[in-house]
Formats: sequence, C-alpha cells, structure tokens
Amino acid sequence: NDPRRAWVASMWVAPTHRRTGLGTMLMDAVKLWAYTLDAAELRLMVTSNNSPAMRFYERCGYKFTGTTGPYQNDPALSEYEMVTPLRND
Repeated sequence: NDPRRAWVASMWVAPTHRRTGLGTMLMDAVKLWAYTLDAAELRLMVTSNNSPAMRFYERCGYKFTGTTGPYQNDPALSEYEMVTPLRND
C-alpha cells in the first residue's frame, strides 16, 4: 500500500548455480528496478528455517526489522521481515 516500499516476493536459485554470483546479480537488478520506481526501501520475508538465505540477504545489505509472522505454508515455521534502504532521504 506504500509506493515508496517495494517487496521481493520470492527468489530461488538452482543449487547448480548457487555461489556463482547469480543471486547477487538478481538482487542488484531488483534493487535497481525498485530505485527507478522511486522506492525508498526494499523489503522481503524469509522463513525461519532458511539460515543460508538469511546470511545471503544480510550480505546484500538487508537487516532484520523485528517483524515476524507465521509462515502460511507451514504453521510450525515463522517468517522474518528484512529491509534494505534504497535512498538516504
């Protein structure tokens, strides 16, 4: 509902292409796209059992917001919100 807030809805890289820089290139492309739409920040949700993805997003500049919620596909898991700023204003 906030046009200055863009979201990454889903991302997946095939295991054979992980650790090649492809994920970073994808995230950089999404950041550029959101920036050109005048978004101030980019947010995503990551599942609580996916620590490799959490570390990857942290390397891409994302930080945990403290917002969590149930993962709709598996009530035993949670989702953590992460955000990276796109502008300094």
